[in-house]
Amino acid sequence: MVPKSRMGSETGRLAKTLCLGLVFIWCGPALAAGEQTYHDQRYGYTISYPAGYLLKNSKSGGYFTLFHEGRRVIAAGVEGLDETGKKELERSPDRWREFLLNRAIHSCDADGPDGSVYCTGIAKEQVWQSAGGLRVMELYLRRVEERFGPPAQRRTDTVGPIYAVDISRPGHVFGLLIGSGHDFPGTLEDRQLVRKIVESIHLLPDEEFQPPQPLKAGPGPLFEGAPGEEKKSNQ
Repeated sequence: MVPKSRMGSETGRLAKTLCLGLVFIWCGPALAAGEQTYHDQRYGYTISYPAGYLLKNSKSGGYFTLFHEGRRVIAAGVEGLDETGKKELERSPDRWREFLLNRAIHSCDADGPDGSVYCTGIAKEQVWQSAGGLRVMELYLRRVEERFGPPAQRRTDTVGPIYAVDISRPGHVFGLLIGSGHDFPGTLEDRQLVRKIVESIHLLPDEEFQPPQPLKAGPGPLFEGAPGEEKKSNQ
C-alpha cells in the first residue's frame, strides 16, 4: 500500500474540455503532467493523483488523506457492511444507499468551544457512472452553522459535493466516501481535483484483493480520526 510514481515526460499545462455543451476550463491540477497511484489491497481499489501531492494512509487501510504544501485537501474513507448489514441488504436492496447517505450526512459534524456545525440531510443527489465503470452518488448536504456568541448566530447553506463510490464486489460490500478534507467543501480547485480522482478509481483484479478479516467498519477521515495533518509535502 505504498504510492507508486508514474511520471510522464510532458510538462504540466491547463486542459480545456467541453462539459454538457458548455465551455469549461479545467484550472485544477493536470494529471497529464505526471501522476502517482495508490493501491489499497484490503478494499480492492486504486486511485491516481497528481505528482507533487503527498498521500498519507491509515495503518489499518481504508482511509487516506491527500496533502499539498502542508494543507489537507482531500479526505476519504471506506465504509462497509458487516455480516448483519449484508443480511439486511438482502432483505432491503435500498439499505446500502441509506447507509451511505447517513454516513455522508455525519461527515460535516464538528463541535468547538465557540459553535457547532452539522448537516441535517441531503439537499441534492445525483447518480452516475465513473470512467472506471463504478456507480457514484454525488451528494450535496444541508448544513447548519451555529455560533454561541454573544450574539448567538445560526446560518444555513448547501455544501458539497461528497462522493460515495461503490467499490463492492461479490461477497464484499464497500463504499468509498471522498470529499474535500481541509475547509469543507474546499476551494473550486479542491473540488475539481476530487472529481478527477473519483473518475480515476478502478477496482483491483481479484488476485490482488486481500480483504480485511474481520471487516473493520467505522468512521473514516471525513469524520473523527483522520490521519494527522502534514506540515511538509513531497513537492
